[in-house]
Amino acid sequence: MFVVCLSGTIYTFRDEVERFSQPAKYYVHVPPDSSPMSADALIAKIEVKQQVRVGQLVVPSDGNRTWAMRLDASATQSGQQSGPQRWLKTLYVDPYIGEIRGDGGHPTDAFFMTMLRLHRFLLLPTDIGLPIVGIVTVVFGVLLLTGLVLWLPRTIKAWAQWKNWRMGLTVWLAKG
Repeated sequence: MFVVCLSGTIYTFRDEVERFSQPAKYYVHVPPDSSPMSADALIAKIEVKQQVRVGQLVVPSDGNRTWAMRLDASATQSGQQSGPQRWLKTLYVDPYIGEIRGDGGHPTDAFFMTMLRLHRFLLLPTDIGLPIVGIVTVVFGVLLLTGLVLWLPRTIKAWAQWKNWRMGLTVWLAKG
């Protein structure tokens, strides 16, 4: 459980670390008096260039950020299946000129993918690691709930004794 928690904690900082280590991939220069291309035009341009369908488009609220496009590997332009993995890769595209600024080829991308696989599957094959992590998580939840049940009645009794907190605080200050 410790490994799952630690890897999940590290993975939560993915966006911040990647934006710091790869600013050219995530930020663009906004030309004066310009607006981004339409989503349809940008998707069509990338689909023709990559010969694969764009399955998801993420448009950030900041105008100086790249748009993320997840390429769908389940169906190529010709309609053929390209394997069991649904998302082929994510491209980061400048929405003003349609230029691809980056993909998942940086070492930090590989590190965080390893952290995600460690968090979800303990770096084991999916059919082995997923049940192990699931069972351990359920056992951890049961232990947490039974610990609360055992701890709570004692704590409520202790809180009842502190109804007169002024007297307790006076005694505590007098000792110091």
